[in-house]
Amino acid sequence: MDENKRPKAWDPDFYLVPFVVYIEVCGSKDFDYDYRRTIYKKNGYNFIFLHLYKASNKWKNHFLHYLKLFTSYRNSKLDEIIRVEN
Repeated sequence: MDENKRPKAWDPDFYLVPFVVYIEVCGSKDFDYDYRRTIYKKNGYNFIFLHLYKASNKWKNHFLHYLKLFTSYRNSKLDEIIRVEN
């Protein structure tokens, strides 16, 4: 295989095990992250994109907001399973 035509492999920057969520740190406004977003969705990943170059002082609130959403969704699914089991 031609070295220049090798498939490119990439993965998210972080995986938070207790929250079952991937973190993609977006460090460049010149890079298009839409393709990665599409692939993560197709594979059923929970993910948070952190655009650190946008409003750099607000990334923490963005992160915590989405972490809370994922946790709430996961807990509601668990509650559904428990109700069905009982």
